Amino acid sequence: MFIILVAGIGLFTAGRNLEHSLKSDFAGYVKNSGYDITVVLKDTLNGNLPYLDSLPIIKDVSYVNRTIARFKSPVKQYEENTALKTFSEDYNLNPVFVIKGILDKTCVECIYFSQQYSSDFPELSPGDPIELKFQNGKTKEFKFGGVIKDVGYRGFYRFGLPSNGYYKEIAIKTKPGTNASEAVAAIDDAFLAHNIDVLQVVDSETRLTMLDNHLKPTYGTIQAMGICTMILALIGMLIVLDLSIHERAREMGIMKAVGGSVQSIVRLLRYEHLISTSLALVTGIVFGFILNSLICALFGVMVIEVPVLPLNDYPSILGVILALFLIQIVMIDQYGRYKIRKTSASLLNQVF
Repeated sequence: MFIILVAGIGLFTAGRNLEHSLKSDFAGYVKNSGYDITVVLKDTLNGNLPYLDSLPIIKDVSYVNRTIARFKSPVKQYEENTALKTFSEDYNLNPVFVIKGILDKTCVECIYFSQQYSSDFPELSPGDPIELKFQNGKTKEFKFGGVIKDVGYRGFYRFGLPSNGYYKEIAIKTKPGTNASEAVAAIDDAFLAHNIDVLQVVDSETRLTMLDNHLKPTYGTIQAMGICTMILALIGMLIVLDLSIHERAREMGIMKAVGGSVQSIVRLLRYEHLISTSLALVTGIVFGFILNSLICALFGVMVIEVPVLPLNDYPSILGVILALFLIQIVMIDQYGRYKIRKTSASLLNQVF
């Protein structure tokens, strides 16, 4: 029972901590992002759109070109398709997202890639050349600038989009307090009013909510396994309690004969089981912390190609501890009283 309870507590703790770690990482990404809404156009445009700046909900607008290219990784024998985003120099890219290298917006020859390509260029250092081939057949060599963390995009980046350059995406920063769904609707209506076809208008929170929904079955399954295992441990505790009362019938009969009450006997059983439960809780929580650290490192690399910082959901852990103690106390008290009172006559007969 002890091992089963440790496993249940450990799995549930790891599942809750994994959920907390992922959601905190995603929330930090949204908070540090320079823009709330991304607009993907159907056709390429050039020149600024004054009607976007005139919307009262919009704080900042930046235009992004996106082209299709191909590259060859040193660790692979074939070329891969990718996308290259070109930002204007005023694009607000938070330096906190730069995992490797230094962000230099004035360097038009510098190129960056998202963390998903880190394994494709394991030995690349800032300043090393990277070659991209474009759809028009031209090949261009860039200078590697660094690695950028981007949860929702897999590709390359560079700065150097001229003020009147062509673009296919628009990054929008809304004013504080703006409702995301209302902002998306207002921006979509603005493009519709000016007969501009839009493929997608999505806010960053919605995009990350979709990613969280994709990951939810993983940490949800771990938590469900932990809960089921703890339930099995509690059922096993009842079986052990029943056997303990049966095996100690003579001792309990003596205690009742000398004036011991049912409550005093139940109290002794409660202390005995709470000690073992406390040890299981400490062991299980430590096991859960270790398991969460391993899963965050592995899961982060598998999903977004960068480890997720392991965090601990202390309120949930405290809630589990209190709930487990409360359930156990109620089970011992109610079942112990029932079992002892039911057999009190036979306990006394065994002694006398």
